[in-house]
Amino acid sequence: MKLLFIANTSYNLYNFRLPLLKALSEKGYKIIVAAPEDKYTPLLKEVFEFYPIKFLDRKSTNPIKDLLFLKELIELSSKIKPSIIVNITIKPNIWGNIAAAMLQIPSISVITGLGYTFTERRFPIYQIVKALYKIALKHPKKVIFQNPDDAKFFTEKHIVNLEKVEVILGSGIDLEFFKASKNVKRKSIPIFGYAGRFLKDKGLLEFIEAIKILREKNYNFKVYLLGKTDKGNPNSFSEEEILNWHLQELIVYRGFSTNVKSFLEEIDCFVYPSYREGIPRAILEAMAMEKPIITTNSPGCKETVIDGWNGFLIPPKNSKALAEAMEKFLNLSSQQRERMGQNSRKLAAEKFAIDKVINKYIEIIEEVLKETC
Repeated sequence: MKLLFIANTSYNLYNFRLPLLKALSEKGYKIIVAAPEDKYTPLLKEVFEFYPIKFLDRKSTNPIKDLLFLKELIELSSKIKPSIIVNITIKPNIWGNIAAAMLQIPSISVITGLGYTFTERRFPIYQIVKALYKIALKHPKKVIFQNPDDAKFFTEKHIVNLEKVEVILGSGIDLEFFKASKNVKRKSIPIFGYAGRFLKDKGLLEFIEAIKILREKNYNFKVYLLGKTDKGNPNSFSEEEILNWHLQELIVYRGFSTNVKSFLEEIDCFVYPSYREGIPRAILEAMAMEKPIITTNSPGCKETVIDGWNGFLIPPKNSKALAEAMEKFLNLSSQQRERMGQNSRKLAAEKFAIDKVINKYIEIIEEVLKETC
């Protein structure tokens, strides 16, 4: 049987779905992936049949581009004739499901987070996207959410029927790969770290304000930022802003790297003050690497921390509360910090282990196949 996976980037499929795709392939399914081409495309082509998508512009609000994307998906799906289409990320979830409905191909949706459109709710984009989701999500047999709050939001707003909803916490974490080294020498100065895109709704402005508060109290610490800006995204900080923070010695800008594991080995506490998430992969990686976590008591983030046990939860958009949580960490003994980090890994193993996530996805896919084939 053929399974077609569609996402807004090859990066997404390779970094977040590769273990699932391989597991399905090992079970005998023919895996076909479709996404815009980027530097991860050759890596996907080595393993799976790949189709490049030309008309998916994830940042565009141009309806003509979206209609061209829909036409492309109809042509692609007609050619492949998959048993199921699995749509991941916003535009595939909208237009991929509409294409599947037109061709009467069963589909599954994976809602990885609500994103900027739903956190800001700016008129008229929010209303348009909500309406399109409502139309598109009539077709899938299952709609998978990464946290219960997003699922509740979509059902309460009557965007999706409750009987279709499944919740799988994140895309899973490989606990064998993300494992703390016992040979890393800790620096005398505590280091906080953030890894991800440099977006306003990730709470970076509040992070900078919290750093300033603690600097005024003469605390001695460093902050490392790993990641990149998102050009064309109105929610993104500019490269100049990040470099300015670096020049002011508020943070140490580490640039962008795919070697997140090495970065996590250097830091003592992972800070991720996002306003809302699906389940942040960055936090899961830090948990597996035995790092205490400071994050917000918001959907997708709060699932990763038991307050006071493996880190601290704070209200979103609150720099003062973030500074207080960072101060609490700085005042912990080395033994208390180590215990918190160990608890992070325990929680990662209990809730987010990759095998558990993969098995749940396979169970859902096979349930849909059984119903429709």
